[in-house]
Amino acid sequence: TPPPSTTPPPSTTPPPSTPPPPSPSTLHGLAAAPTLTPSPLAPTATSAKWLHGKTVLVTGGAFGIGRAIVLRAARLGAALIVADLADERRGAEATVADALLAGSPMATFVGCDVSDGAQVARMVRLGMESCGGRLDVVYANAGIGSGKCWAHEMADSAFAKTVAVNLVGAFHTAKYSLPHLVATRGSLIFTASTFGLVAAHFATDYCASKAGVAHLCRQLAVD
Repeated sequence: TPPPSTTPPPSTTPPPSTPPPPSPSTLHGLAAAPTLTPSPLAPTATSAKWLHGKTVLVTGGAFGIGRAIVLRAARLGAALIVADLADERRGAEATVADALLAGSPMATFVGCDVSDGAQVARMVRLGMESCGGRLDVVYANAGIGSGKCWAHEMADSAFAKTVAVNLVGAFHTAKYSLPHLVATRGSLIFTASTFGLVAAHFATDYCASKAGVAHLCRQLAVD
């Protein structure tokens, strides 16, 4: 009788599979990058000139949000009225020049203090005269920042100035542009702020004025 075998029987359990190496997007605990949906406003082959033949007016258009809106509208083919304070002429004229380079068929600067209704009426009239006599989109963007102090430390004149520019200026822009927008079935847009929806420290004038802008927009939509 042969001696018992000391060799273990072959295993019937398959060896563990080796996991694939991690992709760069999952290294260091990072999740894979999400699939982004293109913005509906992103230019496409068919929409690249969807503002062609239309006139867009932007207040506070020399810098910041206003300038960005001007240049985007220029790339979409709009004629542009860039409104800002007369003291901002240099910045506004640079924005006008860049708008023309970006594809706008016509762009003009009109100096205007939106807190003055007469100046806003003049701005709308002169801008339309320069851009073919029509108005399709108005972006009421002009605004100023907060006094950055407690309410009891704020000068009456500082509160009044912020409200005059941010809220009364938005009203003036709407008042003098709406008849033309009704004629073209155009659009009126406002720059409000999250501070118009929630409170913030040291921003009594700004919060109050931007809350007014948000509600002004709702009221005009009802009309």
